[in-house]
Amino acid sequence: MQTAHDMDHTGPAAGLPYDGHLTTADGKGLWWEGYDPQQLYAPKHPPMALPDSSYVKNFYDRTRDLIDQHHPDLLYLDNASLPLGWAGVSVSAYFYNHNLRAHGGRLEAVITTKQVPEQWATCLVPDIERGVSPTILAHPWQSETCIGQWHYQRRLAEQPGPYGGYTPPRNVIHWMIDTVSKNGTFLLNLPGRPDGTLDEKEIAVLDGIEAWMRLNSEAIYATRPWHISGEGPATGQPSPPGEALPALGAQDIRFTQNKSGTCVYAIALGWPEGQLFVKSMGTNAVPQPKRVRHARHRCPAALGANRRGSASPTSATVAPRRGLRCGLPDSVQLKPARTP
Repeated sequence: MQTAHDMDHTGPAAGLPYDGHLTTADGKGLWWEGYDPQQLYAPKHPPMALPDSSYVKNFYDRTRDLIDQHHPDLLYLDNASLPLGWAGVSVSAYFYNHNLRAHGGRLEAVITTKQVPEQWATCLVPDIERGVSPTILAHPWQSETCIGQWHYQRRLAEQPGPYGGYTPPRNVIHWMIDTVSKNGTFLLNLPGRPDGTLDEKEIAVLDGIEAWMRLNSEAIYATRPWHISGEGPATGQPSPPGEALPALGAQDIRFTQNKSGTCVYAIALGWPEGQLFVKSMGTNAVPQPKRVRHARHRCPAALGANRRGSASPTSATVAPRRGLRCGLPDSVQLKPARTP
């Protein structure tokens, strides 16, 4: 946390140090009296060097104590690779071994962290903060984002519109679909108010996500990537960390499949006009998946086709060379289950 030891260099607060300089004595009479901020921020040390050995051992001891008391299956490390030299490596090994014992020899533990070297991808789950992979990754990974800032900001709720300054449900859903189509899992943060509650506009975002998931979760949960992640104008475009996905529309399609590989889900990221055309399911598609050749005359079904607010394909054909065409209603309306 070297940033905590810095200060603003311009503006009205220039020269005022951040709270990394605080010590136990500064907490007298305050809510954090008796705590040592240096155990939170780490004593200042040269870049790319370990802090004082007492801080490193304290991290190891506290994390091991957490594992022993609470038996977690997920350990989230918000830093590059494993932290603090020997401490990060040792506590990770302890976490995995502890989990094996707790589950009778079956490993259920997952460690996520950032900037994972390729040779570690089988033992750590790479986390891409506010970004996605441009392609399918061979091993599981995670994308995480927030509908606002990582900590609650009232100004976002005060902006006009049903979602204020928060990311609207459509964009969140697109992010999730794109991630899952590339062998990733999706983590979404909703910043709580000081009392831990969400404001109404945050709840509206959740309602929009819930409405879509109520009909389409089968294409997300417990799925695997298809032989390609998708097709369309924005397919394969990189999303640098910290930046949102490019604009996605009806021509952008993402694919997932069930675990057994017997069902492929084609998810359009917009409502097509008149019909849905999926080029990757044509007999001229390269590479051409075997299951499409053998099942090209089967009519696809829309998820939730018999539920309120959903729609079924009006017709479906697979042109021998061009692809799958599905006739569709003009529109579909998704209504949240929650009512004010």
